[in-house]
Amino acid sequence: MKYMKAILITLAILLALLLAAAIAIPIIFKPQVLEVVKEEANTNLKATLDFEDLNLTFFRQFPLLTIALEEISITGKGRFENLPLLSAQEVSLSLNVMDLFKKNSPLKIKHFYLLDPDINILILPSGEANYAITKETIAADTAIETPKSPLELSVKEYGITNGRIRYEDQSMPMVVDMEGLNHRGKGNFSSAKFELDLKTTIDQFTVNYDGTAYLNRAKVRFDALMNMDMEAMRFTFLENVLAVNELSLESEGFFEMPDESIGMDLRFKAPSSDIRSIWSLVPGAYTADYADLKSTGNMKLEGWVKGEMSDLTYPAFKIDLSVDEGSIRYPDLPAPIDQINLVMAISQPAQTLEATEIDIPKFSFAIRDQTVTGYFSLKDPMVDPDVKAGLQGTINLDDFKQALPLDGISLSGIIKSDVAIAARMSSIDEEKYDEVDIKGNASINNLKYKDADQPLIHIASGAINFSPAEVVMENMQIMAGRSDLQIYAKINNLLAYFHPERTLKGQMKLTSNLLDLDEWSSTNDETPVAPTTEGMEDISIELPVENFDFAINSSIEKVISDGETFEKFVLNGKAGPRTILIDQLSGKHKSTDFKMDGQIENLLAWMTDDGIMEGKVNIFSNNLNLNDFMEEVDEASANSESTEAEGPIAIPANIKLEANGRFNQVQYTDLILKNVSGKLKIANQKALIESGKAEGLGGRLAFDGYYDAS
Repeated sequence: MKYMKAILITLAILLALLLAAAIAIPIIFKPQVLEVVKEEANTNLKATLDFEDLNLTFFRQFPLLTIALEEISITGKGRFENLPLLSAQEVSLSLNVMDLFKKNSPLKIKHFYLLDPDINILILPSGEANYAITKETIAADTAIETPKSPLELSVKEYGITNGRIRYEDQSMPMVVDMEGLNHRGKGNFSSAKFELDLKTTIDQFTVNYDGTAYLNRAKVRFDALMNMDMEAMRFTFLENVLAVNELSLESEGFFEMPDESIGMDLRFKAPSSDIRSIWSLVPGAYTADYADLKSTGNMKLEGWVKGEMSDLTYPAFKIDLSVDEGSIRYPDLPAPIDQINLVMAISQPAQTLEATEIDIPKFSFAIRDQTVTGYFSLKDPMVDPDVKAGLQGTINLDDFKQALPLDGISLSGIIKSDVAIAARMSSIDEEKYDEVDIKGNASINNLKYKDADQPLIHIASGAINFSPAEVVMENMQIMAGRSDLQIYAKINNLLAYFHPERTLKGQMKLTSNLLDLDEWSSTNDETPVAPTTEGMEDISIELPVENFDFAINSSIEKVISDGETFEKFVLNGKAGPRTILIDQLSGKHKSTDFKMDGQIENLLAWMTDDGIMEGKVNIFSNNLNLNDFMEEVDEASANSESTEAEGPIAIPANIKLEANGRFNQVQYTDLILKNVSGKLKIANQKALIESGKAEGLGGRLAFDGYYDAS
């Protein structure tokens, strides 16, 4: 008993000493750790690292020392000045405390965790990336090398809790957005070969490529066990399941990165044949009550990817999807969607995109008594698109509300289609219309669309007629809120739509009594916004066609924009995705008339997406009354002794314009000048006047000037 008491006392003393050491050592070594962190950041990063506090503890990963940086942020420099790359509530890592005593020896990180991180990755069209923040040094032999780091990754476990990652590659263009990311990885990274256990969930996963959302806020789960061969850089799937909404995929195979290329041999399939799984990927279909959805029919999805991916080559692949006699019925909705049939194969047998083929020999669905059927085939999309397509059926949009969950959306109207296409691009280019089979028509009647955040859109009527020589849209009568539009359009080479480098050519005529842009300027768009910084390339709005060249003829009686009213607005010229060649742009604002010709860049983005409008134009006016463009000042301010009665002339910040002007009369406050001419340069809310000439004040005037409205 005496010895037992002595042992217990000794153990208590040792435990107290260990506890005291666990508390004291982090305090003692905090200055050394702070020095290592600052040295690492200042030595290796082309970015600004900041954090509120640094904590050390043994209690999280005993006997390892855990270092936690709280409220950490990394922001860019230079090209990406002030652009956030990373912010997190906490970044923590664990290491052996004895490594702190070893001089000229790196600290080996055993665990690494991110809590509530917000990561923004941006790649510009030039290829510059905001994550390239590691400094490079020039060695004696002029080779570029990375400075030696005081940290070494010997990780056995890492994780991300409640993360958000946004990846935007403007060179593709592609945006990937992940919300509610939770990820854990376990493996011995200090070994040349080991097994890596991965578990990942994402609450909302969005993928947008070239303006098309392939996934929109999908729920994702990925569990995998992988064999990691770090010497050969070969990674093999042992067990894995990828679930996107209700669709689960299992895969086998490997990918490897022995050099700058990526080699792979992967096969995948959906283990479930329930149509619910593939239907959950349809935009808007995956609802909160999806578990109660009733379904029948069979689905099969499988595919493979094999080959090498590099700057010049792509791996061969094939995806097969089929749905047989499927039916879907949502709870609390009276009508099912049935007769769902689909056979689809997407393949690329060679290692170039030119060999890609899409074959959909049949698809169909029915709502109530109305059936829609069709087919689609595309070959040689990069060289000479060969298209076979057809769509037949009638859609009563009133029935859609009976079968699909359209919460907050009002929808009605009739859409009819009876169209068949069988043609090659080269046959249309060479006007060999005997080899082209394009026929049929489509129509819209009394279509009405309204959601909670937008004014009512009403298409009273419209028709599209297809022929070998052209596709013509006529009698399109649209009411968009208060705005009315009458549209006639013609496309001369429809198959150019399927070729990434061909230009879609046509004509469009638009007339309107009223176009109220202000009514549409404050919409509730929940699309994730890309991080931007001053001086970066402007991002134009996404258009359904990348390359087009349309002759434009438009006449609008009244345009309302930013509270200002323009009348007798006319625009004639040619329009592309960024460039408008103006033959005539004319109109009237209050007592001012104007007429313009020249070239304008980025007009659509300027009108709808705060882009920068640029151009070189010639402007003529019989009467330019600058008082019409002055900002109004309230009466109290106008009567103040320290305030002028007239406000400044506003110059928008997002205009960069060069103009040759000729004006019969110019009025500013009470000053009137005649026969005014000169050059005007506008940029950054500043206006520069060169070679100005005018008649007034009893003589002839020559002048230069500078005006700053910022």
